[in-house]
Amino acid sequence: MEKALHNSLFAQEKHVPGPDNVYKETTTLRIDKVKGCMFVNQYLVVRFLGRGACGKVFLCLNTYDLRLYAMKAVRKVDLESSQPPQQGAKKRNPMEDLKREIMIMKKMKHNNIVTLSEVIDDPAGSKLLLVMEYMEGGPVLTREALEKRERLPESLALQYFRDMIKALDYLHGNKVVHGDLKPENVLMAASGEVKLSDFGCSKVFATGNEYLERCNGTPAFLAPEMMKPNTRYRGRPTDVYALGACLYTLLFGRIPFSAPNLYKLFQVVQNEPVKYPPDVPISDELKDLLARMLTKNPRERIGMSELMRHPWLTMHNRFPLKPHRELREGESQELHSGVACGMTFAEANPKPDFLTGLANVSRHERVFQEGDVIMRQGDQGTYLLYIVSGTVDILVKWVTMPRRAASAQAGQAGQQGVQGGAKPGAKPGAGVDEMMEDSDTMSPIVDEESRQHRVNLMRASQKAGEFVRSLQANAGTTRDLLIAQRGPGELVGEMALFSKSLLRTATVRCASKVVTRVITHEQLVEYLMANPLAKHQVREVILKKESEITMVEALVKLTNVQDVITASLEQAPQF
Repeated sequence: MEKALHNSLFAQEKHVPGPDNVYKETTTLRIDKVKGCMFVNQYLVVRFLGRGACGKVFLCLNTYDLRLYAMKAVRKVDLESSQPPQQGAKKRNPMEDLKREIMIMKKMKHNNIVTLSEVIDDPAGSKLLLVMEYMEGGPVLTREALEKRERLPESLALQYFRDMIKALDYLHGNKVVHGDLKPENVLMAASGEVKLSDFGCSKVFATGNEYLERCNGTPAFLAPEMMKPNTRYRGRPTDVYALGACLYTLLFGRIPFSAPNLYKLFQVVQNEPVKYPPDVPISDELKDLLARMLTKNPRERIGMSELMRHPWLTMHNRFPLKPHRELREGESQELHSGVACGMTFAEANPKPDFLTGLANVSRHERVFQEGDVIMRQGDQGTYLLYIVSGTVDILVKWVTMPRRAASAQAGQAGQQGVQGGAKPGAKPGAGVDEMMEDSDTMSPIVDEESRQHRVNLMRASQKAGEFVRSLQANAGTTRDLLIAQRGPGELVGEMALFSKSLLRTATVRCASKVVTRVITHEQLVEYLMANPLAKHQVREVILKKESEITMVEALVKLTNVQDVITASLEQAPQF
């Protein structure tokens, strides 16, 4: 039997900006609440991700394309109540910031910039909804991670930094200055690709070289020239400085400069040299790049063109980059030899497979026979298994799909910071009760447009039902869904070890005779501390598995309301 994943919706390629992903604006808002589910137009709310200063963020399934999106719901009164700012003040205006963010995001289409797909603004409604690309991994480095001095290995920082550079080069080529570059605004997908987000401080110019006067952004990442009284500065060099500060932070797990208060921070940034922690060795090429990006004088600071040719970034020209403004139609910014084969930088420059190394962590081998259940959903997890040979089925309960705190799994803690400022660690469901009240009926169909909308929902629920039932048939039981299979070189049970509850999120059943190595939580932690890249590899594996379970959870929700959607259409009048 083929892996369930191969024949599932999960096997579809990740949505990337292109002709099929056109931004749209919608002025009609329909909300239906039924059987504990909420539909916002064609979007099924899967779960609450978090709350931010300007609203709430939800994970949603678009029933039209059956893909997951992040939806930011902003109360208009919260934006308007802060207007206008006091005369002469530099306080950010939330309404203007949001308008600017929408204006920029709807025009910027790049693989390393978070895509804004739709804005829903009903003139009669109280909320403004932004539907954006869902970035499973959240920020590449959260505030909580910085507090723990977590950092990235140089090779991984290079991979992320190349994505960031390509996005910033594209922005500058389109006369956009980001204005608030920091690790929290660099988001990671389950694929390991990173993208820039949060354009509330961004500016668009006629030439891109105009002078700015107002100072926005995050103090720790502001360029020195922005900190002087009555300053006037150019935006592009400040973005280069901020990106250098981001790179420094990723590498060392700390910001380049710190001080007890804002006044002293401004003095330190303007006058003190950059220092490199001696306990974190970095290459000479990288130190040269950081020094040139963090140069105090903006006229002496490295420019984007030279930056994209730097030996560290291009690995001594083995992996060159081409500025976006020089691209011909269909060309990629990546110029390495693997591009012709459709390979990314990460694929063309593979890192060691540290999961293979886990097999040597333990000599405790266990053998299971076909049909044996070796892990059960909901049980406490104290170990993981490395599959040496054989195949296992991954099963989840149809009725009781796993409910996971947004901060439970590796990478999820920062996910809420995400797509628009939700607070990390927010409890699922907090502040969302009023949106999820139960009902057994749907809103009345009042015209042909609303009838067609309901027809589309019915078709989506039927498609979801067919898929869910196929997973049930593959499982061979009435209670379970077979969502994937794992084989030699893969892990099972690691998701529980990275969660706060330590509970198994799925049942694991042997599809054949299986030979495994048993690895305890203590052994895993020791291995990850000794091999920093391994931690990030395991994180990417967990994010992909989380995506599988989340998608099934969404499709089960959609399947469960199929009868109510069908009944509402049967009772609808003809138009």
